[in-house]
Amino acid sequence: AFVVLSSITFGVLYSAGPYPISHSKFAELLVIVYYGLIACASTAYLQNGMVSNRVLLAGLQVGFLASVIHAIQNLRDCEEDKRAKRRTIPVKYGVQAARW
Repeated sequence: AFVVLSSITFGVLYSAGPYPISHSKFAELLVIVYYGLIACASTAYLQNGMVSNRVLLAGLQVGFLASVIHAIQNLRDCEEDKRAKRRTIPVKYGVQAARW
């Protein structure tokens, strides 16, 4: 129940409200945790009744891939994000830091 409720809560907070998480420097971390680790671990637990290290590793791989896609979109939208006063990593720390 906690996973479902927290996923719904963070899903809404990620893109809605006055300060969406997707426009902050914490977006990539949330993507890794929820779109990767929690999604894979909860699916494995529902299917097998357990979570193994392999599942967590797969979750990290999925989360990192989703995070890279999010980071690339932030790089693409950097100028627009500056004008909109979003606090993404490229806006806050610069394009070079974001590429790293």
